[in-house]
Amino acid sequence: PTEKGLKEDGLAIFNFALKHPKIDPNNIYILGRSLGGAVGAYVASHPSTKSHVKGIILEVTFTSIDDMVDIMFKPLKLLKPLILRNHWRTIQLIQDFTCPIFFIKGRLSFT
Repeated sequence: PTEKGLKEDGLAIFNFALKHPKIDPNNIYILGRSLGGAVGAYVASHPSTKSHVKGIILEVTFTSIDDMVDIMFKPLKLLKPLILRNHWRTIQLIQDFTCPIFFIKGRLSFT
């Protein structure tokens, strides 16, 4: 999956939910975990969906793939421009949110 493809999938799922007869289009919350949180943040920030999102829940979501490489794979830091194709800059997207955001985080551990 690519960043572009996952973004398209997220929008398609949201649009399906908007049209579903058992879902109130004025009471939609987005929940995303890890990469799903990045997708959810994208969907919540999209101009076509933004007004329908009542809130977003981000569980152990990263700020961006670039930041995650800097922390978890320090030796690759200099190679990022050559190897990263997906960036998922979630931190930039959430700055403009007007809906409530609930962050669930965990402790980073490599043991």
